[in-house]
Amino acid sequence: MSRKFGIDGLDRLLGGGFDESSSIGILGEPGTDRDLFNHIFTETGVKNNEPTIYFCSNNRPMFLRQDFEKREINESECLEIVDCYSWKLGKPDSSEDLVMGSSNLNEFLNLYNKARKKIGNDGRSVIDSIINIVDFEDLSAINNVLQILFAEEQNSNNSLLISISSDYRKKIINLIESYVSGFIELKRLRGNKYIKVHWMSNNDYKERWHQYSIEKGVSKNSALRVIIGDEVGDELNIELTKKSGLI
Repeated sequence: MSRKFGIDGLDRLLGGGFDESSSIGILGEPGTDRDLFNHIFTETGVKNNEPTIYFCSNNRPMFLRQDFEKREINESECLEIVDCYSWKLGKPDSSEDLVMGSSNLNEFLNLYNKARKKIGNDGRSVIDSIINIVDFEDLSAINNVLQILFAEEQNSNNSLLISISSDYRKKIINLIESYVSGFIELKRLRGNKYIKVHWMSNNDYKERWHQYSIEKGVSKNSALRVIIGDEVGDELNIELTKKSGLI
């Protein structure tokens, strides 16, 4: 069985979706709308009634909820937002959220276990972004937590999406690369946006860059959509590959 990401063109690049117990990294530089991909992945899970956890560490949960409202994502029994941001401010946005008290990996795992126990398995998890959770930890501690997290998700038939900025520490990106089934990479070049799917264990997969765009709705309150275009030509494909954060 496979799960849809929720973006038609991207699901085609993923071969119709990805295995239910697999994990995907999404690597993007500033200006590539990485958050939007995370939100669409979440939207798809909630609308399919899949128990979904969203670890919100990149911004205040109130801003996440504003976009979720546009996408008509209801905080039902199958969605749990874990606030990993408000510890910086000293006050959580909502008393109903599971709240991380500090940037601490043990507390992160504890909150993960609480959230999964609360909403169940056979679903999805989004970590947006992992940088703010692991930033003050050494590589060995991060590796230990990733081992536990990936094993738990795989054994419980959950799909994990880990979001990370391409300008973060290369050692951390490489470590995550060693765990995930694949990476979705987003890049900007000369004002345009490009996407490529990297499968970590399939050397025969034809990896090509595709241009993508963000489409606005009919009103300012409409949810944004991602449109995946055709694959780029050989010359541009080579240029983008040379700039890849996964080489």
